[in-house]
Amino acid sequence: MVLNHQELKSLPPKSKTYKKGLGEGLFVVVDKEYKGVEGATNGGRKYFKGRIKGEEVWVGVFGNKAGELSLGSAREKWYQIKDTCRKQNISYKEFKRQIEKAKLSTWSLDDAINHFLNEIEQTIKPTTLREYDRKFKQILSLIDGSTPLEELEIQNEGKKKINLVIKQIEDGGKGNNFDLGNRCRNLLKQVFDEAEEQGYMSEGQNPCARKSKFKRHKVNHHPHITWEQVPELLEKVSLNPVHSHPFSQLATKLMLLSFLRAGALTRLEWNWIDESRDLLILPGTTSGLKRRQDLNDDIPHHLPITSHIKSILDYAMRFNNGEKYIFLPMRDSRFPHLDPSAPNNYLRNLGYKDIQRAHGWRSVALTNGIDLLKTPKEVIKRQLGHLPDNKVDQAYDKSLMLEERRTFLEKWGELLVNNKLEI
Repeated sequence: MVLNHQELKSLPPKSKTYKKGLGEGLFVVVDKEYKGVEGATNGGRKYFKGRIKGEEVWVGVFGNKAGELSLGSAREKWYQIKDTCRKQNISYKEFKRQIEKAKLSTWSLDDAINHFLNEIEQTIKPTTLREYDRKFKQILSLIDGSTPLEELEIQNEGKKKINLVIKQIEDGGKGNNFDLGNRCRNLLKQVFDEAEEQGYMSEGQNPCARKSKFKRHKVNHHPHITWEQVPELLEKVSLNPVHSHPFSQLATKLMLLSFLRAGALTRLEWNWIDESRDLLILPGTTSGLKRRQDLNDDIPHHLPITSHIKSILDYAMRFNNGEKYIFLPMRDSRFPHLDPSAPNNYLRNLGYKDIQRAHGWRSVALTNGIDLLKTPKEVIKRQLGHLPDNKVDQAYDKSLMLEERRTFLEKWGELLVNNKLEI
């Protein structure tokens, strides 16, 4: 008599392991009963097996936990095994070999992402790795990580699937997420490039690749205002009509005076100040300096403390109570310092969304530092944190131009004050 699910569930363990037939060559094995270390009765585990040409075949454990099988699902799995062996006229041993070979030759999206992260872990900063991980989690919230890479190839409409994910990222959240969508696409492109290199994606099938010969991609630089618009911006930053937190306003003012990227600016520490030389010295490993790990992250960035910058730091010191960071988080935050998005959020709240971004101010400084203050380009580039851009200079040019940079920053601060920035 063939057992049903409830009868199978009720089978008791005995003093010896025993089997019960379930029809079609499938049977259940019930483990014997035995005494545990503390005298408790154990045993009675039930698992499914089958028989093909005299060879016993493991099917799975009976139960309702993750990875376990009900009677119905065990029968379905068994029928698939039997049918495949019969149609291909192969033994179960050969069937298992084919399954293992298929596993080895196929990667899922999860596999590709994990491989990529493992490969780059030692070559990028921990903060960058965490940022990549956050982006991948956002991507995987919109597409199943178990999706085989083969299904994401261009020939299988993978471009449509990836475009849909990127579109959802761009449309989600607050504000304009076009940049985030672009970064996620570029990150996935690297993942698929590496998968192709490893032989797990067909050549030329990267769904994130763009064919420039059909459409020239225009580079979208960070938006920034003209000099004629600067006085109005400086006045709004000074008046703070949106009543933002003092740290947001202070950090933005320091950004206008120093051109530091928001990632580095918000991570400034009090112990980086060298009072004897009036310098703020940022370690090369600071996120936002764009130094490459183990390549040039041993080179610090020097910020001369001008009279205007000193006023900002003195005001920030009024909030300091033995804290590590100059700009503290405003509320519960994943950062122990001011959120790097704070300067951009402040500009957006002032009405400068898609008009002026924190990073775009670096363009304003370079352009007008040259045009209005007649400062040599190389001096401003050094203050922007740029390192020599050719191999010869990288090897031999170790100059800091600190006096020239200090003179420039002092003049720049005075120019901003004369155009309605209140320090």
